[in-house]
Parts: sequence; C-alpha cells; structure tokens
Amino acid sequence: MNIIMETLIESCRAKQVETGKPCAISGIDIQHAEERLGQSLPASYKRWLASCETAKLYGNYILTVAPREYCEGADIDIATAHQTNLENGLTCEEHIALFEPDWNEWFYFDCSLQDANGEWPVFVKDLENGTCSKFADHFTDFMHKLLGRIASST
Repeated sequence: MNIIMETLIESCRAKQVETGKPCAISGIDIQHAEERLGQSLPASYKRWLASCETAKLYGNYILTVAPREYCEGADIDIATAHQTNLENGLTCEEHIALFEPDWNEWFYFDCSLQDANGEWPVFVKDLENGTCSKFADHFTDFMHKLLGRIASST
C-alpha cells in the first residue's frame, strides 16, 4: 500500500468512517467487474479496493467490487449498480456511479474524460436542479473532499 492510501485510510478512521478490511477484494474480482463495465477501473480506485475494500460515509457505502459469486445481487457492487442505472435510464455508459447517498447528490466517475494516468474525474449531480459539476480530479481527491465535508459538519 502506498503512503497516500495509508494516509487516506488513517484519515477515514480518525473521522469515524467505517472502512472494510485490507486485501478483501481479489484481482480476479476486480478484473471481473472491469469486464462487466467494459472499462479498466482507475488505479487510485483499485488501490483503495485492495487497501480497505469500501467505506461507509453518512450511512451510505461507496460502491465497491463484490466477489464474483455475489456481485449480481450486491447493491454496493459498482458494475451491478451501473447496469441497474443504465436499465432504469438514470445514467449513460460513460457515467459510472461511485457514491449514491441518501441526499440530493449523486457522485459518479466520467470514464470519457480519462487522463494520461488512466484516472477518471468524479462529478457530482445535484438531483434537485439536475446540474452536474466536477467534484474531484480522481478517486483519492474525491475521498479527501468527502472527508473534508465530514470534518466541516462536525
């Protein structure tokens, strides 16, 4: 695990954010999710998955990769959520849900805007007025900004 990810995980735990266990998601399960999505997931997100699986913020899970044998019925699996959102007309192929909290925002990766490092920016959609704006340059930046929200709300 790299120092940036270690620091991020420590920051989560310091703010009482529930995190999963290290190495819980196998490379094979990640590869399966990528095949289902038709996209290679960003490196920062895969490092997160390998480091602590997921996190629960404000009572809502950041989408993760479920084991292959459970992924079809797992509502916190990123590929399953994406397929469900597509089927319900809630998104397009390029917008992959990342965090769907119980308030009026929806966070998603925009894989059409991949940078030179293979990272995807994270956008937020305001569900009240339908506007979308860039929230973070990549997954790690996304997590730091959400943790900043937690710090400012306590």
